[in-house]
Amino acid sequence: MKYLLPISQNETVILTLRKEGMGQMHAAYLAYIEVTHRIADGV
Repeated sequence: MKYLLPISQNETVILTLRKEGMGQMHAAYLAYIEVTHRIADGV
């Protein structure tokens, strides 16, 4: 089964996030990018 991570920009949500929340969101996005690169490379 394949999954797609929806990426959307809701400025209101982004502006209300604390620094920790932004860090968590950024870490999750980087993990997603790493996985997609591994899949694309056949790893």
